Amino acid sequence: MVSEYDVETSTKKSSRMKILIIGPFPEPTTGLSLSNEVVHKGLLDRANIKVSKINMSLQNFEESVGAFSLKKAIFFLRISLKAYQVFKNDIIYITIGQSFFGVLKYALFIYLSKMAGKQIIIHLHGNTLINTYNQSTPSKKKILRSILSKTSKAIVLSESLKANFKPFIQAERVFVLNNFVEHYLFLKEQERQEKTYNKLKIVYLSNLMTEKGIFYFLDALEMLNQSGVKFEARCAGNIDFTLKSQILDNFEKIKNATYLGVVKENEKRELLKWGNVFVFPSYLVEGLPLAILEAMVTGNIIVSTEHQALRDYFDSTNIHYIDKKSKEDIAAKLTELNNQLGEQKTMLNKNYKYTDALNEGAFVNNLLNIIQKN
Repeated sequence: MVSEYDVETSTKKSSRMKILIIGPFPEPTTGLSLSNEVVHKGLLDRANIKVSKINMSLQNFEESVGAFSLKKAIFFLRISLKAYQVFKNDIIYITIGQSFFGVLKYALFIYLSKMAGKQIIIHLHGNTLINTYNQSTPSKKKILRSILSKTSKAIVLSESLKANFKPFIQAERVFVLNNFVEHYLFLKEQERQEKTYNKLKIVYLSNLMTEKGIFYFLDALEMLNQSGVKFEARCAGNIDFTLKSQILDNFEKIKNATYLGVVKENEKRELLKWGNVFVFPSYLVEGLPLAILEAMVTGNIIVSTEHQALRDYFDSTNIHYIDKKSKEDIAAKLTELNNQLGEQKTMLNKNYKYTDALNEGAFVNNLLNIIQKN
């Protein structure tokens, strides 16, 4: 005999929203894989949601993100065997790639989801999808339109990034979701007060890739040494094995610069808490870099190249902008800050105030609000 409790429990289970996350998860850790991890953990805590995932991460870090290789093709063909999972879920949440292959590898999941009448949420963590489309051949454009037009709702990191979906879906189906900062990175008031700004303590916390500007950054540090500017620099992140010896050789030659390897959680927090200037010299087409928000919340003065999403949220009262591919401009800005470290309090306080609202819970809540919109 079935009890009333069993019926009630069964009803509750059947009414749970089932969400499947398809995208990269750590390791390796990137802004995108970290975001998926935060969403997955955040949804696990919701009693009315059942969440599962398909991990699209290659386990080794490579500089050539989005490039085709036979190894990648075989890996994603194996992953595609898990595509049956879309039939067991209500919402298919995909953090799509931005290259042609980066989109193509999700095609089977998207087509099956559309056939099964599932809601398809595409979350874009960047700003190069539209460039990929515009630079594609007519046949590739047709394929991209065929895949991405199946999207129920798209999510981007800032208002100007909505243009990435213009060829594929109506503007009213594209939503903006700001990024987040992990809870453990927020400094207590006493920690904020104890930060020192009497000497340049420079942090580079990103993957050490050519297009992330690592070589321009290292050259700028050498210029600081040559001009007698006192500083200490600590750098952390993944390095592609093809560049590792070259980058490590550069560190050996630069006085007062240290490579820490990959840092996580407490090590990452301590690094950002130690620093007072954060440099982001990337000349990739970026979305809204998570590392910059992390640096803001830990009391670092931000020195960054300009990116569209950054300009949507921040101006020169938040960030010291520098030219792309310019060691001279990086060195000049750091030299200027060396003489003005004690004058940055207004900027620091403004950035503290802005990032206080960008916690993991708010990010997951806002994502769910978008999913549940009619």
